[in-house]
Amino acid sequence: MNKNLILITTLLLTLGALAPGVTALPTVEETVQRVIEAVHTLGDRMTIAEASILTHESDISALETENAAQQTQLGGLDTAVTSLQSDVGVLQSDSTNIWNEIVSIWDFVNAHETTLGTHAQLLSDHEILLIGHGSMLDDLNITQVALSQSIAQLGGDVSLLQSDVASAEVTLNDHQLVLDGLTDVPQFIQVQLIDNNAGNELGWSPSGAQSFFGIIEPGITGQSVVSITMDNVGQSVNACSVLNLAVGSTFTIRCDVAPANGGILNYVVMNP
Repeated sequence: MNKNLILITTLLLTLGALAPGVTALPTVEETVQRVIEAVHTLGDRMTIAEASILTHESDISALETENAAQQTQLGGLDTAVTSLQSDVGVLQSDSTNIWNEIVSIWDFVNAHETTLGTHAQLLSDHEILLIGHGSMLDDLNITQVALSQSIAQLGGDVSLLQSDVASAEVTLNDHQLVLDGLTDVPQFIQVQLIDNNAGNELGWSPSGAQSFFGIIEPGITGQSVVSITMDNVGQSVNACSVLNLAVGSTFTIRCDVAPANGGILNYVVMNP
């Protein structure tokens, strides 16, 4: 403190000596008074400075406290980030599992769609079969009606039946002669078969449902040429053809449309 007082006194003396218009040095009392005033002023400034230092220290302490709180918050955030990273890993794993399940479900759906398509095709095939069976039942009903009509016709036409039997007997006699070897196979055979018992026994039995007929004809040889025509078969145009020749026994006829009940078959066998 004495050093400070001496310095301040020296400073004041110097200022007083250098001050313009000053003609004499201050007295000791004036100097002391000035020093006291300067000391008071310095004390006031030191008090202000100390108060400012305390304020700054308080601010620093508050900042340190706040910094510690922020560090704590950062630590909490680090923990939260770590937890979120863990959750993200779990979500990624769950996402992979869910995707695998979706792929599995998709494959399952595709497999069932294929199975359903197969079942639908089977149902369609069964529907086609049912339609075919229905058509067959209709044909059977038509055949039954035709047979009933044929029975009624046969029952009411006794004289025609007797004539047909006689004609068939003549034809059978001719065939028997060939079979017995009493005569040679004729070069020209002409026959008419009617839808009656005699014609039915020789393989001609049209009903509206049958397209193939095996006609008994012993005059068939390996070189025979058979020509056929039909009457009263229910169709304006009906293509029929001879398929097979069995030497000494039969030939087969196939028609595009089944001949109707009561149809008449005319055929000629030519043996070169």
